[in-house]
Amino acid sequence: MKAGHQARYRRSCAGLVGAAAQGPIYPREMGLLLRVCVLGPDAVADYQPLFSLIDRLRKVAKSIKGQQRLVLALQGALLYRVGRHGEAVARLKESVGEGQPAGRMEAAFLAMAYHKLGQAAEARRWLDSALAAGPRDEATLDWDTLEGWLLCREAGALLGAKSPK
Repeated sequence: MKAGHQARYRRSCAGLVGAAAQGPIYPREMGLLLRVCVLGPDAVADYQPLFSLIDRLRKVAKSIKGQQRLVLALQGALLYRVGRHGEAVARLKESVGEGQPAGRMEAAFLAMAYHKLGQAAEARRWLDSALAAGPRDEATLDWDTLEGWLLCREAGALLGAKSPK
């Protein structure tokens, strides 16, 4: 995030979490809200309400194809954000599954978590995977592209690698 935008990001996330905490769970919208709130570091002062929202989402998403993977990835991302890096790796790898390619979000968070665990080679492997997983230009700007670009930029900075353009 650019300087000066962090405070606005935090206020936005706090407002979203507060509004969602008591409302009904609509899986698509709740998934997007959670993706926004794990996109940058220090999104909220207290991550516990986000864990509660993920738990509620997990319960309603059991029967929706493809949602379980997103729930696991979001749990992994939240675990990373609160400093539980080993648990984050386990949840993110569960999200990816055996023989499946990782999405940019999963790969970027795996890169950052492995880096925090002191596993530089594995961190670099996952960063390379994240960078290779999607477009890096504005011509294809959608949520997935923006999210991937921001997370790859954060992971690259953490690992001391060049940022995607």
